[in-house]
Amino acid sequence: MATKQNVRDYSALAGTIYEQVGGEGNIQSLTHCMTRLRFVLKDDAAAGTAQLKQTEGVLDVLQAGGQYQVIIGTHVEHVFKALEEVREQRQKQGAAKAEAQTEAGAGASDKKGLSLLLDTISSIFLPIMAGMMGTGILKGLLVLFTTVGWMSAEGGTYAVLYAAADAFFYFLPLILAVTSARRFGANQFIAMAVAGAFLYPNLVALQTAGTAVSFIGIPVKLINYGSSVIPVIVAVYVLSKLEKLLNRLMPQIIKGIVVPLVCIVVMVPASLMVIGPLTGMLGDAVATGYTALYEFMPPVAGLILAVLWPILVIFGGHWGLVPIVMNNFAVYGYDTLLPVTIATNFAWAVPLWPSA
Repeated sequence: MATKQNVRDYSALAGTIYEQVGGEGNIQSLTHCMTRLRFVLKDDAAAGTAQLKQTEGVLDVLQAGGQYQVIIGTHVEHVFKALEEVREQRQKQGAAKAEAQTEAGAGASDKKGLSLLLDTISSIFLPIMAGMMGTGILKGLLVLFTTVGWMSAEGGTYAVLYAAADAFFYFLPLILAVTSARRFGANQFIAMAVAGAFLYPNLVALQTAGTAVSFIGIPVKLINYGSSVIPVIVAVYVLSKLEKLLNRLMPQIIKGIVVPLVCIVVMVPASLMVIGPLTGMLGDAVATGYTALYEFMPPVAGLILAVLWPILVIFGGHWGLVPIVMNNFAVYGYDTLLPVTIATNFAWAVPLWPSA
């Protein structure tokens, strides 16, 4: 008889999970991390938590950080894909009803305060974790290889691999535009058009050269938005509100043409002139404040974070630190927050490591 960890009938398991969480009508959003399916449900009480805990293939169920977390194990990605297929099949079966529920799923959440914040952050950053981990590790390997002399930083091999590692972070605003649009219910391609303006080569060249730029006579403060996090998330959030307003006001016959045009014409200048500079100042302030606190007493800061880290992970609170980490990379090019958790992660993992 298969143990929970060895279950490989992903379709059956996905179907069971789908039914026990309440089906499409109760699913607000769904993402996954390394070991867990992370649902945001409209009503947690409607889920069959006791039944799920007894389901073959489910290790445990937790409700924390505004999320309904179904712990699967390292094969969670397979279950997630099977669950997405189940959702797609059920949506086709109930076309009109499922479409309305899907649109509602991108709307406002019943969560409030910290739960809403953590849910929003995890929904935006969880989908990009695979790319972030892969390119981040590659960057570290390139540093190692050039340091020990296995590779020349002047060679073509290094240039190609560094482009592979660095492109993800440089174009992070475009990537976050997609996940933010999904979270806030905005059109993903309009969001990418707005985020693309942040990275447009001509504007980047003007910023690098220090050239003064104005829009209809109003000065535009150009900033280097490569690898930035906060500006694009805020811009897409504002875009989602504008888009929904225009969709309500515009006649159906012209909506498909006028709404994208107005959104881009309004949001690109607004993002470059208002949202970008303001959030850029906020990001700099956060990075400066954190760095000052860390430099004031590094051992104590590291000890406190290392002690709190496992608790934050269990309850999903660690997602609140992700924007700070990414902002540190954008402002300084490095981060000191996550490295102090390495010892904690190893201490946590060693007791779980299978014996030979």
